[in-house]
Amino acid sequence: MKNTINTSTDQTPEDPNQNINLIDPSIKEAIQAIQESISLNDFYNTLPQHSIIEEIQSIDSKEKISLSLFLQAKESIGAQPLNEMAEKIKKLTYFLNPVELFTPDNLNQTRDIFLKNKGTENEGNPIITYKGALKKMKDTMQKEGYTLSDIKKTLEEYIQNVKLYIKNIPDTQHQQSYKIMANGLYHKIRDDLSTLRIIEEMGDKADTSDETIAQSESIIAQAITTKYGRMEETGYKIAQDMYKNFQIPDVKTAENEGYIPRDQAQKLSRDLQYDKELPTLNALPEAERKFYYNADEIKEAFQVSLEKVYDSIAQWSGAPFPESKKFTIDTTQTDLISIDVRDKSAHPGIYIPRDRVIDAEKLLLLIDHEIMGHVFQSLVGSMLWNIGGETAKVDDERLYEGLAKRLEADVQVKLLGNEEKPPLPYMPIGIHMAQNGADFIEIFDTIKSLREKTFAYLKSYKKNSKKAISTINNTTWKNTVRVFRGHLSTENNTPFGFSKDLAYLDGRILYHQLEKTGFKHLISSGITQVNALKLLARIDFTEADLPQLKNSLAKDYWDEHMKERIFG
Repeated sequence: MKNTINTSTDQTPEDPNQNINLIDPSIKEAIQAIQESISLNDFYNTLPQHSIIEEIQSIDSKEKISLSLFLQAKESIGAQPLNEMAEKIKKLTYFLNPVELFTPDNLNQTRDIFLKNKGTENEGNPIITYKGALKKMKDTMQKEGYTLSDIKKTLEEYIQNVKLYIKNIPDTQHQQSYKIMANGLYHKIRDDLSTLRIIEEMGDKADTSDETIAQSESIIAQAITTKYGRMEETGYKIAQDMYKNFQIPDVKTAENEGYIPRDQAQKLSRDLQYDKELPTLNALPEAERKFYYNADEIKEAFQVSLEKVYDSIAQWSGAPFPESKKFTIDTTQTDLISIDVRDKSAHPGIYIPRDRVIDAEKLLLLIDHEIMGHVFQSLVGSMLWNIGGETAKVDDERLYEGLAKRLEADVQVKLLGNEEKPPLPYMPIGIHMAQNGADFIEIFDTIKSLREKTFAYLKSYKKNSKKAISTINNTTWKNTVRVFRGHLSTENNTPFGFSKDLAYLDGRILYHQLEKTGFKHLISSGITQVNALKLLARIDFTEADLPQLKNSLAKDYWDEHMKERIFG
């Protein structure tokens, strides 16, 4: 058995229909602890402050560059070399999206085989490959007339040019705008070079020996750490505490009713009551069918919300929103892990798995998470800073997911009248295990055990334990696949985890701390690496200087579309 964490989890009773009084005592104690526990907001307040906050506060106390001066400098002759490099880099690297690269081949088929063999003599770590995604990326590269070595050579030349540019900038107030832009561009190039190293090592190799695979995985692991960081022990402790204190997120209910009347809000959440295959969904009576949204209906909802984003930016900029910047929505693919905004991609847009079905509550959460969060932040960043959005985003998504999770929390509290649900700790715990050498099966078993303890007693599961088991297996599979993105072998002989998914927990905590200290506008203004907040903090701007949406997009969709559809 490989080195792994001690999960110390008791066996979940097989029958989730049993009476609450008959539960394993440890579960009963956990439920009691939740009912008496502190609020999520108070939990965030107990956490150590991120070191970046103190640095930003120090910078904020000094003389700052006005936003208007920065925007003028961005368009000036002095910034021309940087702008030219930035535009060239966009064309060179717009399709270098690791999330897209790590779209597995035949994912559903691989899942079915793994789950079928689980617990039998044929049990084994799955073989997950990415040949299709790698081919798409290389085809795009060839279509653009580039080779991997061409792009790498150009980026290495540019990063040296940027270093020289920074070295020669006079240390004056006016020139500091150039230094901020140059530093941002430096980190963007560094991010893309790390992605190139991953692509190089993911490619087919003549030598497939264990030693060669280990060498390649070592390089991939280093590149992933450069891009996304590692799971530190402090973060792991936070994930454990969050799991312990908030095991069953909806035991408590908010005291204040949300914008949507409570009796209606409670009916919107209908996960797990029915199979999610489209034929079953379409066969439901209208009274039930209207609570569910399939891929095409999700697309319609997203499109309505996107138009509001475009209108708000057009009003802010004083010019019509460019058609070329509008997001497409793809609902044709079946092997996607999740709904995904791909602003940096060979085919930029929003991707919705063809077989995805969600309930009405989940749709409201996604509208503000994906559209009001990801799309809006990406477009604002690209317009303000030239990098920080669209094809010029960086792949460190802590600020990206931090904002989106905050907006999702607002839907829970302000619209639905629920308590904010915490970022789920499964990914941090899985990544920590991967960093310590656990293989796919071990991490799958641990996350499944955590999920069983978290959700086994929710009412929706009591109606059909078979569907509950199926859902837990499928969600656990998705979590574990995400942990292993970037691995050439799920044996994990070169221990590492795909640490991008720390963004949900880390980003939400960081957003809370920035909001509390008055710096949330730094996140709203674009998608950057965390350390780049020190650059943005040198510019004098506030939330009022950014494009504004009148309402939550989820609130608008409820008022204009969902309420009538469901309640007449």
